[in-house]
Amino acid sequence: MQGDEDGGLECYICGSTHKRFHCTECLHDKIRSQKALSDSTQGERQRISDSITSKLFNRPQTGASFDKLYESKQLQIESLEADIARARGSIQSTRDKLQELRTRRESRRQTLANAAASLESGKAKSIPKKTSDLKERRDNAQSDSDSLVQNRHDIIRELVAVFRLRKVAARVVENGRIPYSNGATPVNGNIAMVPSPSSSSTSGSTSPITAATVLAGKAPPPEYKIVNVAFSSYGECPLQQQERFNAAIGYIIHMTIILAQYLTITLPYELVNKGRDSYAQSHHPGLSAQKPLFYTPENVEEFTQGLAMLNFDIAYLCFTQGKLIPLDEVPQTLKNLAECCEASKPRNLNGRYKTANTTTTNNSNGTTNVNNHSNDTFPQTFPLKFSEVLRFHQKIRKEPTAVTATSTSSRSSGGSRPSSNSKTIRPSDEALDRASIIEDDFVVVPNF
Repeated sequence: MQGDEDGGLECYICGSTHKRFHCTECLHDKIRSQKALSDSTQGERQRISDSITSKLFNRPQTGASFDKLYESKQLQIESLEADIARARGSIQSTRDKLQELRTRRESRRQTLANAAASLESGKAKSIPKKTSDLKERRDNAQSDSDSLVQNRHDIIRELVAVFRLRKVAARVVENGRIPYSNGATPVNGNIAMVPSPSSSSTSGSTSPITAATVLAGKAPPPEYKIVNVAFSSYGECPLQQQERFNAAIGYIIHMTIILAQYLTITLPYELVNKGRDSYAQSHHPGLSAQKPLFYTPENVEEFTQGLAMLNFDIAYLCFTQGKLIPLDEVPQTLKNLAECCEASKPRNLNGRYKTANTTTTNNSNGTTNVNNHSNDTFPQTFPLKFSEVLRFHQKIRKEPTAVTATSTSSRSSGGSRPSSNSKTIRPSDEALDRASIIEDDFVVVPNF
């Protein structure tokens, strides 16, 4: 047999290969070498085993085998896949809803656009109609306002006609004095002088009114009458008979009450017309006493207060109609009442007052000042105070000559007591026309 390289033996005869066989001594040597090699690797195996054991010692226990762990992981994966499928379904549903909302939004946008276009078209079509309707309503309102103004105007005209309130020229006598209807004396027995319009406007002094003055075309100061009874200014009118004076007061009270009702104005002081028991009354706390409006020699002081209340009411009526009465013209009762009747509308379309002119005289140098109360300067509140009005009336009662001589307004009667040989002279018709004997056309625009 012949040995090969791998230790096998080949038969020379049959060519078969057989393993090498060892003898006992060789076999012992071989076993000893293998045992030494195994002993040398045993320590390395133990070291690796200890290292693996130490690393696996801190691993948490699963309590399951690898198969069960795999099965658990598979279940988790299936659950996650189911959740993902549900989330995808929800997302798809939300997308479908979002698409539906977008479609609805576009539809609404289109609807709003159509509505806006329709509204603009409707506005464009309706503006002329609305403008026409508004103009028609304004015209109707203006027509109603004009009708109301005209009706009040007619009522005031009828009221003036009923009470026969008018302005006439003063009578003229030869000696230049205007006579009284009788020989009565004023309240305190003094006689008041009548100022000439021309002289009072330049020098502030009085001058007699002669027939030559009237015939020359210069109108005498007018006087006012109510029911054919002359009454112009407190301090002069008591020169008339007491009965005529009280009759005029009664007519004035009655007309003032009716005029305030027609103009829907609440008077500052209540007026009551009861003949001899007529009175004016204030409703302020502590000032509710009734002041008589019937003159007798025994009640001069209280009558002065009552007449001051009456004149204050008339001045207030004039103020509501756009006429501002100065303090020194407040006692001109009938003149102020006539001006209230012929007053214009107090406010224009812009809500401002119309211009009202008043004339005042400077007592020191006699110069005349014209106060123009324009739209911007007309007072918004009534400027007069009753205390001042009362003091002025009391001053007239005590000193009628001094007060009347410096007054800037035209008086209806006054002057010295005429002499026994004085003769009344009536001017020509032409002069009377220039003097404007009578003006019955009073125009009144009520206060709104």
